[in-house]
Amino acid sequence: MKVPQHTNQKDAQSVRESELRRQEEKRMLEKYRDHFQFLATQFQQSHDKEEQAWGSRVLQLIESRKSDDHFWFLIWKQVEKRNLEIGDILNQHAHQTKELMKFVQGIIDDIVRVTNLEGEARKDNLTGLWNKRKLLEDMEACSEHPTGKSIGILYIDLDKIKIANDKYGHDNTDLIIIEIAKRMKSIGEFVFEKTHGVIEVSSYRIGGDEMGFLIQTSNLLTSEQYKQLITLLVSSLSEQPYKTISGIWEQQVSCGAIRVSDYDLEKNTSDILSMADGFQYLSKLTTGEARTPPEEKVAKLIKPLMDEHSDKKRNERLWSVVFCDDVHSLYDQQPKVEYMFPRGN
Repeated sequence: MKVPQHTNQKDAQSVRESELRRQEEKRMLEKYRDHFQFLATQFQQSHDKEEQAWGSRVLQLIESRKSDDHFWFLIWKQVEKRNLEIGDILNQHAHQTKELMKFVQGIIDDIVRVTNLEGEARKDNLTGLWNKRKLLEDMEACSEHPTGKSIGILYIDLDKIKIANDKYGHDNTDLIIIEIAKRMKSIGEFVFEKTHGVIEVSSYRIGGDEMGFLIQTSNLLTSEQYKQLITLLVSSLSEQPYKTISGIWEQQVSCGAIRVSDYDLEKNTSDILSMADGFQYLSKLTTGEARTPPEEKVAKLIKPLMDEHSDKKRNERLWSVVFCDDVHSLYDQQPKVEYMFPRGN
């Protein structure tokens, strides 16, 4: 992937300031995790059974939330809201252990309640996958990540799902979508485990028959590695048929894939997602299916591509992905894309 070229000193200064902000946030989040872990450990070593139990509960919570930067950001802000530093809390209540437990537990309860409510508002009711709102938030969080991340967006349209609805009925179509969601979760967990956490894959139902993967990496994968990963994700959704109450359904998909560097994520995340949808639209056209075209600003960018690749057709039993590996071109010139069809076809 090309490294973005800063055209002037102002751009370079902006990037430096952004990196300093990330480093400071990383330092503060680690500080709060460490302080709460120290506090809980101290209580766990107490001779008082109630204090031991409380320390154990907090340590379990910390372990389950260790990598949840959003959770610790909220903890940080809650402590600041009370006009205290975490060190002050320790000093203030050093000899009043029950009061300290009550005070800290109040902070934790507030945050757990808020994050649980936020989680429910960001989930799709049918599949349990995260929704579009959460996808945009996760993309934004990647741009604010202390160490920076490279991400990939895989925007998926389920081909002919309306035909399945007409053939089998609404309830059966819901079953297909639920089973697709299960496969998406399963393949995401498999990739994460196989790569020892270097690659994280999250699954989303963007709306209706549109699904999505967010691929987060702590290092830059090559184009070939990205394409191999995309092939793994997409083929997992369409290689095996789906069972419905009324019969077997073979699901094919059209996809738009885009790779985004940490620098580019600082631009509008909704624009980036719209562009991924635009590439999915190009992929959809290879089936001869009509669908709602992308929004005007995206349509303008991909119009030359529609003309250039108007003869691209795939067998209706195949899937295809339109892949863009040069996101820097999105805002100033026609993007370069590659059509990916199943290997051997």
